[in-house]
Amino acid sequence: MMTTFIFVHDGWSYQYGIGKYISSLKETLAGNEDFDLNVIILGSKNYNEMTVITDHSVFLNQTKNIKLVYFPSMPFGSFEYQHIENARQTVTMLETHFKFDQNTIFHFVSWCGIFIARVIKERYKNPIIFDLHCLEWQFALNGNKKKFAAYWKGLNRDYGNPDSELIKPGAIYEKKLCDIEDHIIVRTNQMKNDVKETYGADKSKISVIYNGITDFGITPGRIKFTKEKYGFGYNEKIILFVGRLCDQKGIQYLIKAFKIVLSSYNHTRLVVVGNGNYDQYLKECNDIWGKVVFTGRLDSERLELFYRVADIGIVPSIYEPFGYVLLEMMYHKIPVISTNIEGPGEIIVDGYNGIKVNVRIDKKGERSILPEELAEKILELIYDERLAKSLAKKALLRLRKRFLSDQMAKSLVKVYEATLSQREHKGKNTQKTIEIEG
Repeated sequence: MMTTFIFVHDGWSYQYGIGKYISSLKETLAGNEDFDLNVIILGSKNYNEMTVITDHSVFLNQTKNIKLVYFPSMPFGSFEYQHIENARQTVTMLETHFKFDQNTIFHFVSWCGIFIARVIKERYKNPIIFDLHCLEWQFALNGNKKKFAAYWKGLNRDYGNPDSELIKPGAIYEKKLCDIEDHIIVRTNQMKNDVKETYGADKSKISVIYNGITDFGITPGRIKFTKEKYGFGYNEKIILFVGRLCDQKGIQYLIKAFKIVLSSYNHTRLVVVGNGNYDQYLKECNDIWGKVVFTGRLDSERLELFYRVADIGIVPSIYEPFGYVLLEMMYHKIPVISTNIEGPGEIIVDGYNGIKVNVRIDKKGERSILPEELAEKILELIYDERLAKSLAKKALLRLRKRFLSDQMAKSLVKVYEATLSQREHKGKNTQKTIEIEG
């Protein structure tokens, strides 16, 4: 029996991409008698004490091998010894409920677990996995690698620069976790190179595992009649954006591009699903308010309906480590337009299963999109329905070949098994690269 403890933090990332990642793992591993999955949610806002719950949310309430363990937020002092003390308390409380044997894996999905990882390393010889879904500094700086490079060497002493403050403590703690782990998992080949170059990680200890979603066997059909239920015209083209409302997601460029689209094809609507700084983007919609719908964040059932009525999906991120939304759009056979960066660049093959828009990088490393280019691609899909259908059909084929949750889980278990084996033979010169195909 293999047992894994996955540590996540109850922040915005858990509400979005990391939460979807955990859900996909649960759906795939539920009912597996040879595997126990324990998800440790740190900093929970819903529980005032440690709470262990057997997760019966999948497989008709018959799941017994998946547990959710909630820890409330602890006082987060200013000194490292306070963090360490909180971490020791957390590990000690886990020890009262669980047994850690030789087949136990500790899996961290956030740098926020650095102090718990250090305590575990002090007490146990079990493998520690660091699972990077993004690089913290790339989010803070919108992927500006030149700006990061300028601050990295003086990160610990450069307190006066606001950008330097933004990338602390994430970059520092990501580096420390990379130094103490047994293996690192990343989402894309580009991220593998970034981790190696940024943190000096041993490339042989890094595996690329693409995220995946669950294939229920029946692809949801298009339901245009639902457009009228939500107040859209039956023949109105629905352009869909799903994600947090922030500059990193490129929503500002999409709104500008949509204005250009309306000047050529007025019978269309932009639907923006997600929460964030509405005021900023409402101002961008001046003069076209009646053509843009902000829904806020939606639960999965309501989001499903929008996926089934959308005519075009747009993921215009200027930095995106992977892009779960792209997979969901592909699964729903929505023709997609994305950018040629990091994650989307490895999901979309331009002209085959989607269309790519260039992200421009200036001399200072700042990223941007030309609204005119994005508008041109949108209009291309509006006017060429045969192309749109072909892209959507091939997108589903590529999804089922490369980006399903069972493929993701199998690769993860392979890393677990290989890392356990290497731990067992540590010191016998048996260290070798763990071969995982993303």
